[in-house]
Amino acid sequence: MTSLALKRADDLAEQASYLISEHGFGRLQPFGEEAAELRTAAFIFAREVRGSEPLIVMARDVAGAVLELLSQLLYAADSVEKLHKASNAYKQARSGSDAPVASRA
Repeated sequence: MTSLALKRADDLAEQASYLISEHGFGRLQPFGEEAAELRTAAFIFAREVRGSEPLIVMARDVAGAVLELLSQLLYAADSVEKLHKASNAYKQARSGSDAPVASRA
């Protein structure tokens, strides 16, 4: 796994966790600035980052959950919970990883 892919995965998971912590488990406005930035980051990550490493797969789950949560067409009653679970799974896997933590900008 490249360090760039890992940094992008870390950044996406961190952004998703922040959004959940700030807005809780209620329905998020998909058009707010933070939501738009996160949706864009999730879309780009899902489109550009490839690999079958467990952290990359988990980060793709985070990206998919973000896109579902912030989509008017895909949103379901459990969309926030899916994002919360995917984000927590990524954080747990990341904390147990031997790879160095990507530096935060």
